[in-house]
Amino acid sequence: MTSFQAREGLDPNPLKRDPLLFEMYMDALDHVLGRREIQTALEEYGMAASRLRLQLTGDAPRVFSRAAPEFRAYQTLALKPDRLVPDENELGVLRPLAVGLAVLGGLSLSTGVLGGVLGWTSAWIALWAGAALVVAAVTAWLIRARMTFLGRPLLSGEGVPGYDPELDRARSSLISALGRGLLLEEVREVINDRRVGQFGTAFLVTGSPGLYELHDSIFTVPTRTAQEVQRLLDTVSGISLGIAGPRGAGKSTIIRYYCDPSQTAGDDLRCMVSAPVDYAARDFVLHLFSTFCKSVIRHYSARPAAGKTPGRRLLAVMSAARRLVSDLAIDILLLGAAGAGAWFLLPDPWPLPAVALVGAAGLWRGLSAAMKIIQSLDGRPDAETRTLIRAARSHLARVRFLQSHSLNWTGSIKLPVGLEGQAGSSVARAEQPLSYPEAVEQFRAFAHRVATFADRKGHSVFIGVDELDKIGTAEQAERFLNEIKGIFGLPHVYFMVSVSDDALMTFERRGLPLRDAFDSSFDEILRVGALDYAESRRLLYRRIIGLHEPYVALCHILAGGLARDLLRTARQLVRLGHALSAAAAGDSNGGHHSSFVDYLFTAETGAAPTPPPMLTELSAALIAEELRRKARATVHTGVEGQCRALLYETAYGIAGECEATAIVDALLDKGPLSPLMRDFAAYAYFCETLREFIGRLDGASVARCVDERTWPGSFDALAGARYAFAVDAEIAWETVSAFRTAWRLPVRRLV
Repeated sequence: MTSFQAREGLDPNPLKRDPLLFEMYMDALDHVLGRREIQTALEEYGMAASRLRLQLTGDAPRVFSRAAPEFRAYQTLALKPDRLVPDENELGVLRPLAVGLAVLGGLSLSTGVLGGVLGWTSAWIALWAGAALVVAAVTAWLIRARMTFLGRPLLSGEGVPGYDPELDRARSSLISALGRGLLLEEVREVINDRRVGQFGTAFLVTGSPGLYELHDSIFTVPTRTAQEVQRLLDTVSGISLGIAGPRGAGKSTIIRYYCDPSQTAGDDLRCMVSAPVDYAARDFVLHLFSTFCKSVIRHYSARPAAGKTPGRRLLAVMSAARRLVSDLAIDILLLGAAGAGAWFLLPDPWPLPAVALVGAAGLWRGLSAAMKIIQSLDGRPDAETRTLIRAARSHLARVRFLQSHSLNWTGSIKLPVGLEGQAGSSVARAEQPLSYPEAVEQFRAFAHRVATFADRKGHSVFIGVDELDKIGTAEQAERFLNEIKGIFGLPHVYFMVSVSDDALMTFERRGLPLRDAFDSSFDEILRVGALDYAESRRLLYRRIIGLHEPYVALCHILAGGLARDLLRTARQLVRLGHALSAAAAGDSNGGHHSSFVDYLFTAETGAAPTPPPMLTELSAALIAEELRRKARATVHTGVEGQCRALLYETAYGIAGECEATAIVDALLDKGPLSPLMRDFAAYAYFCETLREFIGRLDGASVARCVDERTWPGSFDALAGARYAFAVDAEIAWETVSAFRTAWRLPVRRLV
């Protein structure tokens, strides 16, 4: 490694070495900081946009790393050795060399001029030698200036669109990835981390557009599973990977992140399909084949110059022309000096052949540089890529259409005497649909061809099969995998398939040959588990501004650490908070104006401010609503007797404060309970524990719950109890009891 490469390694911020990326990043950041949501938060918490801009500029490598595929593609191009700016020590020798050559050239020119005045016959030799030395000095200076940070954009056009279309495309993909919501989430998280009073109990959230954004960025939160998936993919050159886990844990998000072209840009080929609930193996493989062909056509037909405005096209042409002139300037100086020296210094008959040879070399250099720049401006796929596109279109037509070919031949002979004869022949060939083995074979052959082509270019091929966990029964999922596993196992192809935890548990309970079914289909199976508290907080901080730590803990525990349920609970919390604010203020607008800004306004007008909802009030309402939902879901399952009346009163009662303690006491007093009622009693026990626990939270207890993750009274412990309901209610009950013991709350026994 050279010294300037080492220096680049010590300074990883790409904004310092790429002025164009810096400009694009700042434009995107200014756009985010100008959003109404961010402006309101900055005013509410007394933060300056300039400080956030400065912090996010310094943290640009971490921000860029959230768009990992695009950032890696950009770094691959931007950190090539010929793009790195050398260290001053390596360029230092060029400065004294240029100065020395210039001095010698000046002395030689002066000697030649003086000799001409005095009538020396050899004065021309000194003139030409001096001119050659001056040209060499200018050349050394140009080389040094061109390799400096400021000289490269000035003399070569680097740093403006069009200098390198491939690097331009990498920059645009990186900034586009940030513009899809990643940069906005980063700004939200920075505001949440910098605000004062994170352990407060007042509900001061004024808006939550991030909770309703369509894009799903759970994978961009650096969870343990996300990092494990990335490490695994970095160590293999092709894999069939199963992503298992409960519904709502984020399996589909991980698969979409790698395999959905609408989620992730870059040069990797991505293809995404959904497994049908009611399927035929042949139809599914043909559908996958068709989708893969469309992805190949769309991906490799995209021209780098597409979508440029006329102004950017003109700028690209001007930059290319400047680059061409810059590349040829040094060559002309060097070759001109060499040609002049050969013409005047070589004896006859060598000057003319030498000059012709130098001219031919100059012409070849000029044509090569011009053709290279013309090809970079054209942007059309090369011959091999066009062949691949034609093959994809041919396969797509073969899969989608039943073709028929016919050949007709007729001939006639007419004699002068009026006799006429005619003969004809017809041959028709109808192309039959692909059988299932043929479809698998052709798909594997074409996918292998595409993957080999992509690998030569340093790219990868990702194919995702989502919604497999939605297939009705475990037997159907096993049969589906066994029938389509023939498409797996291709070099340089990354297959990612979602698998339900429910199906896995069903296999285990029934004693089916689980390992045979899955081990023959996948190289690895990774399980997406529940989020811990730190991951849940990071996810919510990137979606909503102003949510204090106790509210984050409330959402995390009620969701059991499942990402999908975490966002649902947060949305429900915000709706309840606005409803309570509206009820307190007598406002019919839903309470969306209750915030710190309202306090300032009412202080100026002299009106009494409406107090925001507090933690105990809001958590009690949220827990009661959650218990009502579970009661409504249970009462319609055929429960009889007094338990049915209790459930109905809990679900639809008019008086219903839904006291979980009274519900648990009433159910336990009825003696042995049915399995369904035991589950509901355990859930009511969990809800009552959560209500009592939230009422005791303060800054010190929050800090302990976060720091001591293995403590039975931590946030993750109670969230684990909520997660355990998917496995067994008695396990959940025992976990809740251990939590209550840690907090010195009375413990109940499940009978």
